[in-house]
Amino acid sequence: MHLLKRITFLIFISFYLFSCSNMIEPPTPLPEYDSMDQSPAWSPDGKWIAYTHLNANVVDSLYPTGLFIIDTNGTNKKMLLAGNAYSPDWSPDGKEIAFTNGNIFTIDINTKQINQLTNNGSDFFPNWSPDIARISFDRSGTSDTVGTWIYNINTQTQTRLGIFPQLDWSQTGNQIVYSGKSENKNSESQIWLANSDGTNQKELTSNSFSFNRYPKFSEDNNKIVWEVLRNNTDNAEIWIMNTDGSNQKKFTDGSYPCWSPENSRIVYSKPVNNKITLFIIDVKTKIIKQLTF
Repeated sequence: MHLLKRITFLIFISFYLFSCSNMIEPPTPLPEYDSMDQSPAWSPDGKWIAYTHLNANVVDSLYPTGLFIIDTNGTNKKMLLAGNAYSPDWSPDGKEIAFTNGNIFTIDINTKQINQLTNNGSDFFPNWSPDIARISFDRSGTSDTVGTWIYNINTQTQTRLGIFPQLDWSQTGNQIVYSGKSENKNSESQIWLANSDGTNQKELTSNSFSFNRYPKFSEDNNKIVWEVLRNNTDNAEIWIMNTDGSNQKKFTDGSYPCWSPENSRIVYSKPVNNKITLFIIDVKTKIIKQLTF
């Protein structure tokens, strides 16, 4: 278990530095598992799930730590990159995936060519804009660098947007949802909505849960799914609400939720025995299928 302890600790420290710089407390370190599948992201064509796999067994060459994609039947698994590659996000044309290991990279799905976009060493949560021209990411650091930044693909320039942690773009590109500092003293973070330029900020949730995080728009922009931690010792829960913040309900247990392109399913992570694996749940029937093992 020593390797996974080190992996989990390093991940925790990285996100701790980022979170504290944004006045949001970090999530509790994950308990020890033999392996963890995290941050699933659905491809635009609906056929593939990208995710990060962490393996405690350093000599396991069949399923090592790395960036993977798997089809939605769970029958075709491919490793795109070995090593640390977190928070994958597909380009809207499905040709590339953005990811982070402290810097932001993209990888071509077919050629596996890697392109490094930043070299700051503390950049996290990449998210591609619907027009493919921009990638948002969160940066820790000093007061003049901390916050959410936008990388322009065409000009290869970076501009600071503000502080909008774990940003997700709406499919129209005119709104963002994010996990921001709570105005409720009993909670560390709530889910917020804003225009894509950072204006017109609106707090959607106002609960007393410790953390509200990892929000994602549905593809039709009508719903938002997000992860809840009631307190630092609770298992994670997945909640859904309307985009205006109405009709907030717990949906299931799990973490890192992500909508399918047709809005009918959600992929997420959940512990099973000594592993954290991926599941797909049907939104209407709540029928659950285990995707990874």
